[in-house]
Amino acid sequence: MLMHHDPLLPGAFSEELWQQVSKRLLAKVIEEFAYERVFGVVEEKPGHYRIDIDELQYRFKAERYVFDNLSVDPASLFKRHGNSDAPLHDPLAFCAEVLPKLGVKPMTVAHFIKELGNTLVSDAHIAARASKTGAELAELDDICMEGETTGHPWVTVSKGRIGLGYSDYLAFTPENRTPTEVLWLGVSKERASFIAEETLTNEGLVREAVGVSRFESFCAKLAARGGSVDTHYMMPVHPWQWDHMIVPHFAADIAAGHIVFLGKGDDLYLPQQSVRTLSNISHPEKSTLKLCMTILNTAVYRGIPGKRALTAAPLTTWLDQLLARDQFLSEECGLVLLGERAGMHYVHPQFSTIEGAPYQFNEMLGCMWRDSLSAHLKSGETGLPLAALLHAGTDGKPVVQALAEKSGMTVSEWTARLFDVVIPPVFHLLAKHGLAFSAHGQNATLILKNGRPERLALRDFIDDVIVCDQAFPESATLPEEVRAVLLCLPADFLIHFIQTTLFICVFRYMSVLLDQRSGLPEHAFWGLARSSILAYQKRFPEMASRFATFDLFGDEYPRLCLNRVRLFTHGYADDDERPVPDFQGMVDNPLVAFDKRSNARNRLQGGCNGRSAAP
Repeated sequence: MLMHHDPLLPGAFSEELWQQVSKRLLAKVIEEFAYERVFGVVEEKPGHYRIDIDELQYRFKAERYVFDNLSVDPASLFKRHGNSDAPLHDPLAFCAEVLPKLGVKPMTVAHFIKELGNTLVSDAHIAARASKTGAELAELDDICMEGETTGHPWVTVSKGRIGLGYSDYLAFTPENRTPTEVLWLGVSKERASFIAEETLTNEGLVREAVGVSRFESFCAKLAARGGSVDTHYMMPVHPWQWDHMIVPHFAADIAAGHIVFLGKGDDLYLPQQSVRTLSNISHPEKSTLKLCMTILNTAVYRGIPGKRALTAAPLTTWLDQLLARDQFLSEECGLVLLGERAGMHYVHPQFSTIEGAPYQFNEMLGCMWRDSLSAHLKSGETGLPLAALLHAGTDGKPVVQALAEKSGMTVSEWTARLFDVVIPPVFHLLAKHGLAFSAHGQNATLILKNGRPERLALRDFIDDVIVCDQAFPESATLPEEVRAVLLCLPADFLIHFIQTTLFICVFRYMSVLLDQRSGLPEHAFWGLARSSILAYQKRFPEMASRFATFDLFGDEYPRLCLNRVRLFTHGYADDDERPVPDFQGMVDNPLVAFDKRSNARNRLQGGCNGRSAAP
């Protein structure tokens, strides 16, 4: 916890470092706002751009890439003052000046700057702690890498974490790597529900998590309050949530014995990028715990809806059965599904009766037990979240390049292998089974052996899996109670879960990094992705109609926007449902864009040479 004699992390608030991280965050703000058409960008000459907003004018250098996305040089940012340019580095001042002129409501601007400021503080701490080269990052496992990554690459307020104070920030966020002890409660079966897979019980899961002696001490404390395992379940709770939400808002239930504080477990945990999901570092093979933290981060409050917590286990059982039946996924791909084996939910006696109450009030007390990656790894294997592939070390070397060198492969060969490991199982789940998985950088983990991509692991099912609304016989056995909770959407929307969460949210940034630092041109990167998809489709000619339904080779697809949701369509409204993404125009499909451009150049050259263009 925070020590009073050392209130600030040394180095995190030095002026030089603060200017560096401020410039980088401002560059990201401009990149993502331009991508989402929050404002227009004028190209004055190749590589030189300008933003005009009323009387304001900003200039910078950037490279433009296939998604019409810019990679801004942070050192080149200037604001026009009369006939001269003044250096620009403050993202908060930029947003305070620009957003009101773009029609963003004052309340939204103020809260957005608050989130952006929290993100900037986090960036400064990450930069102050950064010490590993690309090769050293490539040696980390999935748990340790969570502390090195920097949050959602697309969301400008990726580490807003509204609700955490500075001491909370130091104690409970992944980049600070402070081990956390989980608290345990006894919760009355009159108000709490527990649903697990058939072979699991609440007592068994708790005994596994805390050990026999600690479990017995919990039972004794429960008995002292007149309870037992017959009257109460045992539930893990995050220390922050207990202090900030459970004690204040469930005080009457604590007084009545519906909630009994049992104490801490002995094991230590580290937070993943979501902050509230905790990995056991004392025994990495033990379950990961997904807990409630009523903080606002990347668009939503981080609670757990009761209907999802209590449907997670049946969905996991069904997915395990699907995986066992599908030889391609289980044997050829070696796909790992990190199952959500059990879930709990506690009903608040008053908030639950208020129709239309903000969703955060009914998601304050619950949990899920999820498989750890460690329990699924074979000898010699390790894992890294896909988000790690967007990063470079202090020496500037990308993690991808370091892994390629470790494996004895070129960056091109390694990237081709990555695509063969990642894309086919995700696409197969969609095309064969009608299931869209959100395989973004935090939900998908790359399993490696000696630096070489081997397999893929996916997680976060009950929150993110979406079912196709067409009648797929492969998903006909999905239990009705599960189907009722999962979203069911048309095929043309589900394809975005590959095009957006994987291609745009992960590969967009990875391709720019490798283009700039590792000598793999963007067109070659996407050519390798295209080849991987075509090879997979050739492997399953009988699925041609499904590939037409889920067409990855259209000329363009809708530009999904995440920052615009915060700025324009939802803001900081405290609604009864979570916000939904926004769309703004179209982007070129990189799987076909470079061929189209090449053909256009050939036709132009043919015309200039007096020859007819090829059909």
